[in-house]
Amino acid sequence: MSALKDMLTAWDEAALIGLASKGVVVRAGKDAAKVETLSIADDRAELKVLAETVTLIAPDPRTARCTCPATGPCRHIIAAILSLRDGAAPAPVAIGPDIGALSFDDIQAFARADWPAALALADSPAEASGDGTRNVTFPETGDSVTFAAGQPLASAIHKGRAAGRARRAIAAAALVLAREAGRDLPEAVVAEVTRPRVDPTTLDRAQAVLETAAQSLAAGTLQQAADRLFTLAISTRAEAVPRLAAELRGLSKRFDEDRLRRADDTPEGLFLALGRTYALTRALRLAPDDPALMGVLARSFAPSGHRDLVFLGGEHWTTPSGARGLTLAFVDETSGTIHRATEARSAGTDLTFSGRQAWYRPLWHAGKPSQLGGKRLHLADAKIAPDGGLGLSQMAQAKGAVAAPTDHAVTDWSALPNAIDAQLGIGLRRRPGEALLLVAPDRVIPPDFDAYDQVWNWPFLDDGGGALPLRLPDNMITSPERLETMRPKLALAAFRPSGAGRLISVWLAGEAAPRSLLFDGLPVPTGFAKTVAKLRNRLPRRSMTAPPPDPVRLLMDRAAETALQGLARPTPSEALAGDAQALGLARIAEGLAALDGGARPALELAWRLALAQEVA
Repeated sequence: MSALKDMLTAWDEAALIGLASKGVVVRAGKDAAKVETLSIADDRAELKVLAETVTLIAPDPRTARCTCPATGPCRHIIAAILSLRDGAAPAPVAIGPDIGALSFDDIQAFARADWPAALALADSPAEASGDGTRNVTFPETGDSVTFAAGQPLASAIHKGRAAGRARRAIAAAALVLAREAGRDLPEAVVAEVTRPRVDPTTLDRAQAVLETAAQSLAAGTLQQAADRLFTLAISTRAEAVPRLAAELRGLSKRFDEDRLRRADDTPEGLFLALGRTYALTRALRLAPDDPALMGVLARSFAPSGHRDLVFLGGEHWTTPSGARGLTLAFVDETSGTIHRATEARSAGTDLTFSGRQAWYRPLWHAGKPSQLGGKRLHLADAKIAPDGGLGLSQMAQAKGAVAAPTDHAVTDWSALPNAIDAQLGIGLRRRPGEALLLVAPDRVIPPDFDAYDQVWNWPFLDDGGGALPLRLPDNMITSPERLETMRPKLALAAFRPSGAGRLISVWLAGEAAPRSLLFDGLPVPTGFAKTVAKLRNRLPRRSMTAPPPDPVRLLMDRAAETALQGLARPTPSEALAGDAQALGLARIAEGLAALDGGARPALELAWRLALAQEVA
């Protein structure tokens, strides 16, 4: 088969749409009948299309030339390809690489320095379509990649807002197709992480965009601010500061009128988020090399020596965007550090994956998570990320069951705030998500239904009688009476920075392994315990009364409203500043006094309010 015929076979209509656009291909199809072939050889052809002359050169239609003034693949070039292809005899699809079957070494060699960024992009939401010609789009970044049938990575077509992203987008698209084929993607394992750098120009642009976004929020004009935030987030310079780029991208999604209309967000909450990102730009000027402020392009797992870990349990989850996964928790027997191993899929990718099903698949060749509860796992050279996450591509040996690791548990609830801060960090260095902690109660009391949040809470008491209400999983709301006769000796709970906690797994007295509540549930009461549970279930639950309003919280809400409204129209804040001073909120009082209708003092106050809410 000639090189020209190979090209015509590989570049079908879907590939040509990726090369040009659907509109161009439709218009070119109408012109295909008017094409005149002037000459044709094994690797090239010259054709007359309307008043223009087109020269096609195999193997890539992007090397074609046309006498018209258009740049790139014009309608005349597409019409010439369609004319030759329609007039050729049917031929098999060109033999070439299956992109989804390419080795990861080949994809990494193509990506070169963009390999970590490609791994990170492959983990974002993506949509794959097509059979012979494959198309992969990344809705969050606007990148689109088309692979013509049988063509190598170098021939892939990239469309996006930034041409400099082509290599990473093509490599990420190849990884998406590999995952669609059922292959586990590699992790970024590096011996030394190259830290990104931030330049003052990027920070100047970010601050200007954030100030404009605050003014747009106050005026109610969101779309232009969303576009500017997103454009800056995907720029090459902003991507050199991964955390800032991620926050800008997140803010651009929240600048959505529908979200505010549905009460998924509030203007004041969005304003405080702007203040937090604004504070990040200020902090980066002072500490441009701080990895906690800079962030990382992709999570890296470095060999960290041998570890003996005890499996604590896990949970499956799904985010509102459609991402889903399974998170498993382990405690280091020596240090007491809790590590997580997470297997996840982005929205729209690998639709066969389920976090619940992953619970019953082998982990590290040591056994299924459903069978590892309370067992010691030995990792000869554990691959651990800087945030404590455990890599999925390693080996472990199950060494048998161990006693509940109560030595590493919190027993005094007054120590919980410090334990949460130690795991998540504070201020701008606070990591997103929840802290995982072991708690060992002195005793428990019957669960109680919170009519306001519509959840069941199980109060754990420490030896001083302090109560720690822990939210139960939703799948247990219909059977809370089972808990009234249970005696947990240890529990794994997830805590928000505010201290609100929820149960993941419990070690019950008399049982050798923990029960992961989303998978295992709790035993059904029998005998005397069953009778007690029935009697207690017939008793009326105590009524709930609304808690009194918190004056500090009310003042912070009023301060956020005042600062935001002041960007659209000046609002007197002297009285409110006096109230803040009276409540001991001196820094917030200073921020209120400094408001002058400008975006900068308003965003500085927004950061102080956001920080105060974290510790309130």
